[in-house]
Amino acid sequence: MPDKEFLRGFIDSDIYLINDDEVPEQKQEEKEIIIPERENSFVEEPESNYEPTKLVFSGGNDKGIAVVINDPETESINLEDETLLLKILSAVNLSIKDVAIINIAKQNNTDLNKILSLPCTKGIIFDSSTTLLNSDKYSLMTEEGVFFKASSLREIAKDVNEKKLLWETLKKVFI
Repeated sequence: MPDKEFLRGFIDSDIYLINDDEVPEQKQEEKEIIIPERENSFVEEPESNYEPTKLVFSGGNDKGIAVVINDPETESINLEDETLLLKILSAVNLSIKDVAIINIAKQNNTDLNKILSLPCTKGIIFDSSTTLLNSDKYSLMTEEGVFFKASSLREIAKDVNEKKLLWETLKKVFI
């Protein structure tokens, strides 16, 4: 048989065939292994003080609309900006109850995914310098809802052209 010839070249030591009837049966000794008991067989990890960072916002977010500002001087929104924001919201039939006002200057590690966790389906980012959206001012981003970047509320209050651009974008998103 060709298989036996192959084995000669493959194995260089002698091979013996033994029938099962000729092999004497051996009894194996049973050994008892004693494992000492321990009070605790695993290592306990110290308690962690880690808490996931929460997104702090004001407003009710009843309609899932994020209004993002960047004001390091206040916790939420200053009175002048709030007055203008209320006018903007009322122009598109919304109120403070309908939106979540998020001051990103007072948040830790805020990104768009964290804002989307509120949940929200629409949003205005009143800070044209932010990197939350990779888009131009007043350009709609529609990946995870409808979001756009605008100038800050302070800039909008002073500039008629900014007010017009904001109004045109608001009509596309909310009306």
